[in-house]
Amino acid sequence: MMYTNMEHIFEIVSYVGAKPLLFGLTETQAEGLVGLPMRTTLNNLGERNAQYESFSIRYSPQNGMLVEVGFSSSAKVAIHGVELFQEIEMFPKLLREDSCPYEYFGFVILLDLGITITGFHDNDPSQRAITAFARGRWDHLKSKFKKLKVS
Repeated sequence: MMYTNMEHIFEIVSYVGAKPLLFGLTETQAEGLVGLPMRTTLNNLGERNAQYESFSIRYSPQNGMLVEVGFSSSAKVAIHGVELFQEIEMFPKLLREDSCPYEYFGFVILLDLGITITGFHDNDPSQRAITAFARGRWDHLKSKFKKLKVS
């Protein structure tokens, strides 16, 4: 079943992926699940970034494997059965599930859940996005994280 039709909900499973997109898939395998991207670019780290209508997939430059799936607010994406862009109280619920939320350059990093979110903590709907990432993806920056202050 192709996931290009956004009737389907991607289900984030911490450090596994956003089903059906699992970390460790090759670009060919991912495209077999979601079709060809609208465009593919390289970022400053040499990572391939495949852009779709409401999500993007990032591949490691070292081995070409899927390491990150990012979603814009038009995507249907859930974690633990909660549809993230539809649930009004989503942000406080996610914070309760993470033992130590961090902030880094405007991103809230929830290491227990394996996701970053933005646009929710600062109430900026135009910036709302959620990214699921592979284990270790943020480790090199952890010393620069600040504990998130929640009011």
